Amino acid sequence: MSREIEEFIQTNVSNEVTSKLEPILKSARDLREVIRWKEDRAHQRAHILDAKYIFNYLAHKSKLGQEQIDLGLRAIDLHDTGYKFVEKGLISIEQHHEGSMFFASFLDPDPRVLRAIQHHVDDVLPANIEFWIRLFRDADRISALGYTGANRLARFWGFEDPQLDKLGDEEYIKRKLFCDLSSPMEPDGQNVNSRHERNAYNYFQGRVTPYLLDNDLYENFCHSMLIFLSRFNGESEGGVTFVEPVCEIANIYYRRRAYTNDAILIHPSYKDDNQIGSNVVHNVYQA
Repeated sequence: MSREIEEFIQTNVSNEVTSKLEPILKSARDLREVIRWKEDRAHQRAHILDAKYIFNYLAHKSKLGQEQIDLGLRAIDLHDTGYKFVEKGLISIEQHHEGSMFFASFLDPDPRVLRAIQHHVDDVLPANIEFWIRLFRDADRISALGYTGANRLARFWGFEDPQLDKLGDEEYIKRKLFCDLSSPMEPDGQNVNSRHERNAYNYFQGRVTPYLLDNDLYENFCHSMLIFLSRFNGESEGGVTFVEPVCEIANIYYRRRAYTNDAILIHPSYKDDNQIGSNVVHNVYQA
C-alpha cells in the first residue's frame, strides 16, 4: 500500500473500523475469502449493475471523458462492499462506506476511487467535487427508486423469496425484478420502453405488497421510501439545504423513475404523522 493510500485511510477511516478489518485482510488469501462473502441482497449484483447502467447512461449524456467514466464504474463496483462486514456484524450500517474504502484500498488503491466511495453517502457534496463523483453518487440514489428499488428495499423489512434466492446471479438479474437495464424515456417522450419495470411492478404488487400489509410494515416501508425520494428531490428549510437534489441531467432523465413511487406512497395503508398523502407527494414531484 502506497504512502498516499495509507494517509487517506488514516484520515478518513476510523480507528474502530481499521482495527476490526485490518486483521481480516492481512493476507492475499484472506482477501480472496472476503471477496466471496455476500453483501445483503439489497446491495448485491443487481444494485451494482443498475447503478453502473444509470451512471454510464448519464455520463455519456454529459459527455464525460472515458477516464472519468472508467473511474466512476470502478467506484460503483466497490462502493457497497462494506456491507460484507456489516453482514458479519463487524461494523455498523453507518460505517459501511468506511468498510468499503478500506476494502477498496486493497482491491483498487487509487485515491480518486477511494474519494468517490468516501463521498457517495454525502447529503451535500463539497462544492468543488468532480462532476463524475456527483454523477456516481446520484446514480446510486436513483437506483433506490422505482419498483426495482422498492423490491430491494423490501429486503430490509424482512421480505424473503426462498425460490428466487436459489437462482444464480445471472438468472436472478434476468428476471428484471431488482434491476431493469433499459434506457429511460427521453425528455421529448421518444424511445419509450413500455415494458420498463413491468416485471418489477408485477412482483411488487403480487408478492411484496401483500407481505408488507400482512405484517403491518407498509407505513414503515413508505417512510424509508420517502427518505430515498428526498435524496432525489432534495430537502431544505429556511434557506438551508440539508439534502441536495440530484444534478439537473439526472433529474431530466430519471424523474419518471421517481414518479413510479407515487403509486406506492398513495396506498391507503400509508398515512404519516405529518399527513403526507398523495397530493403532497404529487406536488413535490411537480415542483
